[in-house]
Amino acid sequence: MSKVTFDQVIELVGDVEYIMDDEFNELAIEDKVEVFCNVKSVNRIDFYNAGNVGLKPSLIITMHNFEYNGEKQIIFDGNKFEVLKTYMSGDLIELMVGDKIGT
Repeated sequence: MSKVTFDQVIELVGDVEYIMDDEFNELAIEDKVEVFCNVKSVNRIDFYNAGNVGLKPSLIITMHNFEYNGEKQIIFDGNKFEVLKTYMSGDLIELMVGDKIGT
């Protein structure tokens, strides 16, 4: 892995709780946790290989593995991404995030 700086922040999106407001509208409340991480773009090989299996990766997020609890989505820079793949390396974990093609 290249140098990891942990100078950016993402929100890990966990479980969703549904509640009713006073007008009986159902509201989704997401459990979010902010973590410091390193964000980089996806290399060309990973991008094209993922595209062959219906994935469209956007970013690689590197963070401490003890902060990740299997969340399926993240928010970075105001955009929500799906966690497509994870890769453990020592005490760090890489999350490949992006979209699933056709969803």
